[in-house]
Amino acid sequence: MEPKSNPLYDVAISFRSEDEPLALRLYEQLSENLSVFVYSKKQEELAGTDGLESFRQAFFSQSRLIVVLYRDGWGKTRWTNVEELAIKDRMFNGDWKHLLFVMLDQKSTYPAWLPETNVRLNYERFTDDLVGAIKFRVQELGGELKFETALAKAQRFEVIAHTQAERKRKLRDEAGSAVVAEWATLGRLMDEKITEMRPHFKLQNGGDEQQHVIRTDVASLLLTFHAVPFVAESEIVVAEFVGRLLLPEDGRRMHIPGNEPQRNSDRKYYFDYDAAFGWCWRSPDKQLLTTDSLAELVLKQILDLHGKVNSGKITRRIHSPNPHTAWS
Repeated sequence: MEPKSNPLYDVAISFRSEDEPLALRLYEQLSENLSVFVYSKKQEELAGTDGLESFRQAFFSQSRLIVVLYRDGWGKTRWTNVEELAIKDRMFNGDWKHLLFVMLDQKSTYPAWLPETNVRLNYERFTDDLVGAIKFRVQELGGELKFETALAKAQRFEVIAHTQAERKRKLRDEAGSAVVAEWATLGRLMDEKITEMRPHFKLQNGGDEQQHVIRTDVASLLLTFHAVPFVAESEIVVAEFVGRLLLPEDGRRMHIPGNEPQRNSDRKYYFDYDAAFGWCWRSPDKQLLTTDSLAELVLKQILDLHGKVNSGKITRRIHSPNPHTAWS
C-alpha cells in the first residue's frame, strides 16, 4: 500500500525495547529535518485513540519510510509483532522501496520473508552515515527536509542529553566488570573461530588474563589487555610481529639471541558503550566494533600479516642480539 502523498510521518522506526537508546538517538538526529514516529516519543498522540490501531497505522500507511532496527527477537514481542504484521501487509502489496532493515547484530538472521534487495543495511558499516542514508531514502521517496523549529530543537537536545547520560551511567556503574567479561569473551571467540579455521589454515594460539598470542609459521599477533580505573580508557593493544612468538605452553623455550620476533606495528582498541552495539571497542579512527567483530578483524589481520611476510612485502630487520626472550 502506497502511503499518502503527504504522510503524517516521514520516518517510522521499529525496534526492540533494548534498542530504544539508538532509536531515540536517531529520532533526535532526524527530527531536525523530518517528522519521525518513535513510540516512546508519540504516546501522547496515541492517548485517547484506539492505541493499537493507531500504532499499526503509523507503519501500515502513515509513514513515508519504515526503518526497522533489527536483531533476533524482533517481531516476537507484543509491539514489534504488531509492527511486523503491519509492515508485511504493506510490503506484500509491493511497497518494498518504503522499507529499510538495519541489521544491528551480525549473529542475527533476517526474517525469511525479507527479500535480498537494497532494503537491507548493516549498522556496523554505516554507523556514522545511517542518518544520511535515511534522509537520502526519504528524499528519493518524495520527502523534503524541513526547517527545524525552536520547540523541535529543544526536544532534540533533550534526547541527546538522555542518550549521553545513559552512556555515562553505564560506563560509571557497569563497565568495570563488563570490560573484563568482554576481554574473556574475545579470547573465547578467537579460540572458537581458530578451531573452525584449522582444517583450512594452520594457526596456533594461547593466552592468559592479560595477553593472547596468535601465530603462524612466519608471523604473530600479541593482544595485550590493559584495564584502568577510568574504564573508557581501558584498551586492547594488538601488536604485529614478524616471526613466531612463544606461547605460554611453550614453557621455558627461548629464542636464539638476535633471532627474536620483530615488532612491526601496534593498534589500540578502547572499551566503550553504544546504544546499538552495547559494550564494544572503539578503534583509533572512531569505528565501533562488537567483541565478535573485533575477533574477526584480528584473525583477518594475522592472515594478512602472514601473507605479507610470506610474499616478502614485510621482511625481518637486521639487528644486534637481544637476550630478552619472554613470550610476552
